[in-house]
Amino acid sequence: MLAKQQAEAARGVFSYNVAEITGANNVDNFVDADWRKYLDENEILVMTAQCFCDGVSRRFINLEQVNVLILDECHHARKGHMFHQIMQHFEGKNMDHCRVIGLSGMLIGVKSTTTQKTVGDEMRQLEATLCSTIISVNNLDDQANSDFHGTKPKEVLEKFTITPPNSCMTTIDANLKLLI
Repeated sequence: MLAKQQAEAARGVFSYNVAEITGANNVDNFVDADWRKYLDENEILVMTAQCFCDGVSRRFINLEQVNVLILDECHHARKGHMFHQIMQHFEGKNMDHCRVIGLSGMLIGVKSTTTQKTVGDEMRQLEATLCSTIISVNNLDDQANSDFHGTKPKEVLEKFTITPPNSCMTTIDANLKLLI
């Protein structure tokens, strides 16, 4: 669902042909001709990490064809995660043709072992894994710019009112009491 939303957003911004590739496309049964069709007819492919990794692993996608790789929630790019597996395909290869853009609201994730002393190491490890440089806000002007252009959720408090039980609820409650 997220890939579909991202593809629709890209279509609204860019004048390029955009396609999404997910498990819903029956990508597990794609043959070379299926991949070739997507690659030849589209300039932008939005796909799940699993589909991209499978396409590269099965040699349908040549990494030389990848100009920009955007990883949403990139802080997950740790050992065992699909993002980490994707980046392993790039190891030892010239990446001058490709830019990796990782997006995240929190760069180091949430781990009980992360301490103030290990944050720097965690960030350097993430940079190394993604062959990227972390760019974040450095001053109040950057923060103000980020706040202005970032999302502005509206938070509301909804009061839940308990409705009096109806006959159906009374029957369910009685049956639950019998079971207990």
